[in-house]
Amino acid sequence: MMKTLRGLLVVAATVTLVGGMATTASAETLGWSEVDGNVASSSVEPGARAAQVNHRGTAEQKSINGTTNKRSHGWTTWSGVYHYTRAQLKSGSSINADSNRVYGRGGTEAVTAWKPFRVVGGDLVSPGTAYTFYGQ
Repeated sequence: MMKTLRGLLVVAATVTLVGGMATTASAETLGWSEVDGNVASSSVEPGARAAQVNHRGTAEQKSINGTTNKRSHGWTTWSGVYHYTRAQLKSGSSINADSNRVYGRGGTEAVTAWKPFRVVGGDLVSPGTAYTFYGQ
């Protein structure tokens, strides 16, 4: 019983620390996905500590001239760290819209262009799934 409890505490502590670790310089961290919501970083350097990263993203829709459009929008706050935010709309391995990396210190915001939904065989087809990323 005590061994199991100790193991659970180690797992809880590890999960809590992940948000405060720095990403590798060349790594792009998936911060948010329309499918999965906030995604934990898989590219952290063990033991590396940095300022707390606050990243969020959203998929936005609006009607433009009677056609439904969609875009991806991301924000990152990383106090004192020069970093970037990137937003994309993807369908499978195809990137349909890309904000490219928007660099800054403190807070950054990235947004893709609006992309229209298409009608295929009577069905409304999305221009892609929204993703946002951040890194240094």
